[in-house]
Amino acid sequence: MLKVNTLVRDRIFSDRFFLLIGRNIDKRSKFPLEEKHRDLLRLIMSLHYIECQKSRELKLVLDTRFDDEFNSIKHDLERLFLLLTGRPIELVFRLPPARGSQAVLNDLEPQDPILFSGGVDSISGAIKTISQNPKSVLLHIDSSRPIFGKARRILVDRFFNTTYTYCIDTRIRSEADRSLFSNTRGLLFLTAGYVVSKVLKSSKLVFCENGAQMLDAMMGSLAYNNAVATKNTNLKYLKEIENLLCRFEGRRFIIKYPLSGRTKSESISEYLNEGLLKKSWSCYSARGRRKMCGSCWNCFITRLSVLAAGFRSESQDFETNPLRDVLASPSFLNNQRIIYNMMVFYRKVIDEDCQVLNELRRYENVFRNPLDLATRFALDLFLGLSISLSGITNKNGLARKADELLSGIDPSLLLHRKELLTSHHT
Repeated sequence: MLKVNTLVRDRIFSDRFFLLIGRNIDKRSKFPLEEKHRDLLRLIMSLHYIECQKSRELKLVLDTRFDDEFNSIKHDLERLFLLLTGRPIELVFRLPPARGSQAVLNDLEPQDPILFSGGVDSISGAIKTISQNPKSVLLHIDSSRPIFGKARRILVDRFFNTTYTYCIDTRIRSEADRSLFSNTRGLLFLTAGYVVSKVLKSSKLVFCENGAQMLDAMMGSLAYNNAVATKNTNLKYLKEIENLLCRFEGRRFIIKYPLSGRTKSESISEYLNEGLLKKSWSCYSARGRRKMCGSCWNCFITRLSVLAAGFRSESQDFETNPLRDVLASPSFLNNQRIIYNMMVFYRKVIDEDCQVLNELRRYENVFRNPLDLATRFALDLFLGLSISLSGITNKNGLARKADELLSGIDPSLLLHRKELLTSHHT
């Protein structure tokens, strides 16, 4: 049996919760969370820890004075954890000794927090949202010291240096590398967004994932030949998390997706410049790295999207090129298989394969036009491939397959797509 209070130790004004402003990035000011919301965040942090540490414990105990609120979501949260991780958990809520009153912030105007990771999507969505409402604030979930350092570099950019950034340190002492793969990361980030929205007197959270990748995550096995897709950007699970958070206090809470109708290339083309691209970080792992790995799915998509958007390959730094390099590591080879299946699938999208189109139509109740969204993403992918391959002399097997797939695509389609993306530059 694990106890939340043992896993996550903090105080009412803990250093876990602090506020930054870009023009004075080294100065932190603390902000308090209400006890109820702090208990919720600590519970979700503990569930994330249990998943990532592969703990064999099946029972988690939280001492809280708000047992009614927690019991209202107990069974739904247990079921959601099982859906996300494939592992059962029993949650137990106990009344602790009475505490004194707790400070809260009462002098704030309502503001909607924007989840800010430092990746190209979060930067693009933040710029879009702040441009429409300059009083918007950012929320960075500090789950990795290297990522936090990279995010700070972006916050001093002239666009962000007057924007307030709320930060929550969600790191727990551990032995395993928790930066590689987790299906409870989305649950953790959205819960943190929920509790900060309460500080800001808001009922909304802005999540800046691009629509093409959210759609891609939902298709999963069809696109990737039974490879496991992350659930952190799958709208099916995101909606379950949103509903769970609404039930916690019985109040309205909405997650907004300002980039849900866009591809990554479209967002990059319209909102980013080369300086921000150089500072961004889109790799699945930051542990022990000065450059992004280059071979994981997210690195590959980002590289091709940046090229398709009309930026130079030097705009970002990668350790490897999966179209040129040949490595024997299991991780690299597994990523090669994923990328291979992705290229084959999106070529079928361009070719309007009947089975693929029928699968995409299943999501018409979630996305405005999933066929068009997937087609635009496919064109971005192959436009980026054509640009990337033109600079490679020693092509590996994956690159030769990409050449083969490209040879059957009408060049005018890619040229038109290139012109359209370039026209979005602002």
